[in-house]
Amino acid sequence: FFSELEESIADFLLLGKKYSQIAEEIGVSDSTIKRSVQKMCEKLQAKNKADFIEKYKILKIKNS
Repeated sequence: FFSELEESIADFLLLGKKYSQIAEEIGVSDSTIKRSVQKMCEKLQAKNKADFIEKYKILKIKNS
């Protein structure tokens, strides 16, 4: 459902990391993180980042 990069980004978001921190950790640009989060929001039909995080938490629980 999510690419490896998207999953990494989502996991960092769950930890409360900012886009710039995630970008530095993964080695990509801030804009790459923003685009990836937008795509992931679309996939989960989330209204915003906070909504995405809540839906992603539920998804992770269901898949564990």
